[in-house]
Amino acid sequence: MWRCADRRLDVDPDRLPREELSKLTASEDVEKAPELVRRYEEYGRRWAGLKWELESHRRLEAFRARADIPARAALEALAPKEAELVAAGRLADALRLYLAYPAKFLDATDSGKAAKAKIVELGQKARAAYGKGKAEAERLLVDGKFAAAEERARELASTAPAEAAGEIDDLKIRIDREARGARGRARQEVADKYLEADGKIKAQLGRRPPNPRGAAREILAFVTAPWDEARRPFVRVAGADYEALEKR
Repeated sequence: MWRCADRRLDVDPDRLPREELSKLTASEDVEKAPELVRRYEEYGRRWAGLKWELESHRRLEAFRARADIPARAALEALAPKEAELVAAGRLADALRLYLAYPAKFLDATDSGKAAKAKIVELGQKARAAYGKGKAEAERLLVDGKFAAAEERARELASTAPAEAAGEIDDLKIRIDREARGARGRARQEVADKYLEADGKIKAQLGRRPPNPRGAAREILAFVTAPWDEARRPFVRVAGADYEALEKR
């Protein structure tokens, strides 16, 4: 009697049925790589300790080598594209490149395992780069640099991992909401200041005789006050030559 794994055999192991292993060999289609590898490994475990374990292992390795030919070609085709994308800082796009690698080779071949390792590596780098970029956009938002924060969010949208899409959408909404709020506050502050200037302008025009030059000076003082970038758009009119006005 022969013991094979957890089974007892009442036949000579050299005369065990070999049809199953022969069928596997006959159906070696690389398109079915994951299933074939699993079945070869299962066959080896099933006949552990017998020559059929060694034979299934030998045939499995031969199949892996054959399947690795197209798998390696698919992997090598990605290398130049990956280098270009990584150099451009487009780590998420490089990751998507490897995520499109034929899944049938990932666990069935050495090249597939190398592609799988690349997926892990690029995924980690893409997430780290995304975290850094998002933190930068958050800082710009806190500093009130809304245009720069919006631009950074747009860059993130085109380079971040797919799972971060929801976070980026939320960030864009926050930037837009806070930018609109800041513009509203700036507009109101300019309007309040204008009411003060308007009183001075009217006072100059209400004199007897009216003093239009004095009114012009009040207008110029309002327009050329040291407005910051957030408030200046609500003060000045596009196309007006304020430098020429200051010289008059």
